This record gives sequence, structure tokens and C-alpha cells, in this order.
Amino acid sequence: MTNDFWTPQFHLFPPQGWMNDPNGLCQFKSVYHAFYQYTPEWPANELRFWGHAVSKDLLSWETLPIAISPDAACDKDGAFSGSAWIETRNASAGDCGHDNGAAAGSCGHGGDGNDGAHDGAAASEVMRLFYTGNVMDETHPEADGIDVGREAYEVMVTSEDGLNFSPKCVVLKPNDYPSTCTNHVRDPKVWEQDGVLRMLLGARERDTAAGPAKSADERCDSGAVLIYDSSDCGESWTLHSVIRGANDLGHREAFGYMWECPFLVQLDDQEFLSVCPQGLSEGASTEPSAGTESNADAEPSAGTEPSADASKGSRLSDSANLQENTSSEPLDKWQNIWQSGYFPLPEGQKLINVETVSTDSFVLWDHGFDFYAPQTFVDDSGRTILIGWMGIIDPTYHSYPEGIEFCHNLTLPRELSLSGDGVILQHPVKELDAKRRECVEFVADAVVKIDQLSADIEITDISGDGTLTLNDALVLSYSKGTFTLKFIDEDTAAGRTQRSIRLKELFDLRVIVDGSTVEIYLNDGRAVFSTRWFPASERLTLSSTFVAASSREYSLIA
Repeated sequence: MTNDFWTPQFHLFPPQGWMNDPNGLCQFKSVYHAFYQYTPEWPANELRFWGHAVSKDLLSWETLPIAISPDAACDKDGAFSGSAWIETRNASAGDCGHDNGAAAGSCGHGGDGNDGAHDGAAASEVMRLFYTGNVMDETHPEADGIDVGREAYEVMVTSEDGLNFSPKCVVLKPNDYPSTCTNHVRDPKVWEQDGVLRMLLGARERDTAAGPAKSADERCDSGAVLIYDSSDCGESWTLHSVIRGANDLGHREAFGYMWECPFLVQLDDQEFLSVCPQGLSEGASTEPSAGTESNADAEPSAGTEPSADASKGSRLSDSANLQENTSSEPLDKWQNIWQSGYFPLPEGQKLINVETVSTDSFVLWDHGFDFYAPQTFVDDSGRTILIGWMGIIDPTYHSYPEGIEFCHNLTLPRELSLSGDGVILQHPVKELDAKRRECVEFVADAVVKIDQLSADIEITDISGDGTLTLNDALVLSYSKGTFTLKFIDEDTAAGRTQRSIRLKELFDLRVIVDGSTVEIYLNDGRAVFSTRWFPASERLTLSSTFVAASSREYSLIA
């Protein structure tokens, strides 16, 4: 039996099979496009495709045919993660900088009549998608998937309508990466800055003392980000620089063995480098570990996560207020098996001029169970919007319980802004407010019953400690400077236990329940928790002990 009430109304999910990383997020010709890692026949077939969906409001999504299939020599073992860049040009011939000559057709326009951009009849926008083609050779006698038996190709396809895509064009080959890198290079993020097209690539740099004979858990590789530049619409690229981790003294310091899914965030002239470092020891402080081989682009698995288990803008003054803490236990920096976060750059510094980032400055995007591989884009109104994968590779908890037809979904789109003290704030996009219907106001110790598993809960101007309980299954509590998300019903949790952070105070709380998803926004979006849950009831019951100026619940209707 399908538990239809687990199906989200406002979160993007696949029609069937496995979903992971969001890719190619963009607004193209006034329509929002979301591509994503997709395994339609999982678990029978584990090859990664690019799924595709469109929306006019970021909340109601229409599934389109698969955009990219792993059907070429450059991606035969999976079309891995990547991004979109929207090229804007005039209709005049050759405006993109290409001649209608030897390279015609290779960039997706010109030559062979492919879209006809050089004929002066093209649309003003062209969508360019960049992704990593994964090629494996497990028959090699020394194959380790790190230095031997793996190749990564950066590939480009183009579209003038957002529906049909050009033939694949390989823009970077394995020999184009620095000699310091292993064969783990992937996840191109492309953007335009100062009139130059730039690309970030996540990389794994080898420990020069380690050789192919060493197993993954014996290596001491380190994560890095590669920056490439292009002057011809992404058809060819030149290495600009390599960014590595360093401690506060400026000495190079490993921070995980691989940095996946990199991207640049620009807010109010401040820049942030976002990465997903693999190999930060779960339950450890800040001491990195090489870990074992796995990644968001690895083979999908139902898996399990090791249980380690001045105004509002100025009320919390430093990032230390967002440190993870497992209740009364010693501080545990990393509570998940894989992390997603960002490095703030020094004021006025540009990423393209940076050689190192401070590993001590790393800030997590999300503190919950189910969040990884986020990506951002800037829409036509200038909003910077973040969407993450509401899942994680190899958790010990269940992502795919019986009674649901798909595995994983994406988070709500979140608009990013910068607080007065330099903290990135996250808020559900304002389009969600239009989905609010009936409002119920409640007070401490009241019980509210809702005839659906969908609600937008806001508690503002909180005084002191308290709890918010959902369906007698999930408790959100603030006590003695620690905020905790804790499951008290094992079936609803599907193996999840608790996640905590330390806060000097809790002054507001917003909780979005949407079927099998829960997103929790604390203190004007200074911290966020994302989790899946699978309650037995199709109705929502909530009770709160928080004393607050206002406590409201809005029903959400698609």
C-alpha cells in the first residue's frame, strides 16, 4: 500500500527511483529549471542520469523527460553532477565570439544548422549545461578508483528551448587536470564574473607519499578546488588556480580527502566558497581523517549512517553560536557521515585571488539528518536561491521505507541573505507564503490537530526554554543553550535519533512540514535542520511549551 500522505506537495521528488544531487539550477526564459542526479530504475540499474523538472513558482514542479543519459564514451558509467550557465547574446551572427568555421557546431550553435545562432536568428538566451562524465575500468589489475581505473571528463551540452539538448562536447579531459590531482575531479560549477566565464571543480589531491597500492583508508589525500577560465562560451578552459585548506596560521591543512560540489556565493560584495568535504570524521572535533572511499556520486544505496550519533541580526553575534553539540556530551563537530558547508572569505577578497581558505572558519549549511550537495543560482529578480539534496549517501537510517514509491527529494528552495554580522541567513522562498490557508493561533501547553500532514508553523519572540512536539514522534527542544531535534518514535524516525547545536538563545522558530519532510529554521534562518520522517498518521498533531509573543500554524495547500 502506498502512503500517499508521505508525498510532499512543495518539495521536488522523482516520479520513481532514486534522486540525489540537484544540478543545473537556473531560471531560463522566465521558467525555473531543476536538473538532478537520477537513477530511474534503481535498484535494478544504478547508472546516473540527469532528471529534469520545471516550475513557475519554485514549488509546483512538472517532470520532463530525462535530459542527459550516460550513453557516450565520455560518460558511460554515469552522468555526474554539474551546473547551468545561461548565455545571453544578441541575435547578430557570431555574437558569442565563435566563428562559423572549424569549431562550428561543437558549442551547440552554428554549423550544420544546429540552432542557427550564427545565422542571426537565434534566441537571446542559450542554456549551457556542464557535468562530469564518469568512466570506470574495474578490469584494470591495479584499479583502485582513485588513481587507477577511473576517468573524469567535463562535458557540455546546450539548449535553446530548455527541452532539447545538443550533442555532447567534451571540454576537459583527464590530462587537463593538475598532476597533483587523483582521478577524483568532478562537479563543475560555471558562472560569469568580470566578463570571464569561470568553472569550479571539486578535486582530491594525492598524498605524494601514497601510491596506487595503498587502499582508500590508508591514504592521506586532501580536498581542493580547481578554478578554470574560458573566453569562448565554455568550449575550452585554462587552469587559473588551485584552492586548498589552511589553518589560521596559514599552514596547509587537510580538511577531508575530497571536496565535492563546489560553488561560489556572492552576497553584498562578500564571497563564500561552498564545498562538501568527504572524510571529516563523524563525531570528531575538527581533526580531519582520510576516511574510506565513498561519495555522493557513488553507487546509490539504501544504506546506513554510522550512529555517532542589533535587532534579530545582531542578537547572536558570532558563528560559535551555531556549533554542534550532542546535548550534555562533549562537542561533536561533525554529526553526519558527509558534510556540506562554506568558508567565508576575508572581507573584500575574491575567490579568484585566493590560494587557501581557513579550515577553522567552515560553517555547515544544515544541521539535520538529510542534507547534502547543495547548489545555488541567481534568479531574474536577483535572489540567490539554494536547493539541497534531502538525503545523504550511506546513512544507517532508512531513506526508502516500505510504502513510498521514490527515494529522496530536494529541499525547499531557500533564499540566501547576509546578516549584519556576516552570517548567511536561509529562508524558504516567499512563494511559500501564498500557499498558506487557514491560520490557527495557539498558546503554550495547547494541542493543535491538523487534518493533513502539511503545515507552516511560526513561533516568534520566544522567552526561555521549551519544546515543540509533532505527532508524539519528533521533539524540537531548547534547553540550557542547546537546541535538539530528537525522534522519540522509532517507526517514524526510520533509524534517525537526534541532532543538536548550541545556541546562546532561541528567539524564533519556523517549521515546515510537507508530507515526509520537515525543515526547521532557527533565529531568522541563522541555522537550519532538515530531516525526513515517516509518521503513521496522515494528520498532524502539535503541542508546544514555548512561551512566545506569537504561535501560529498555517495549513499549506498546493
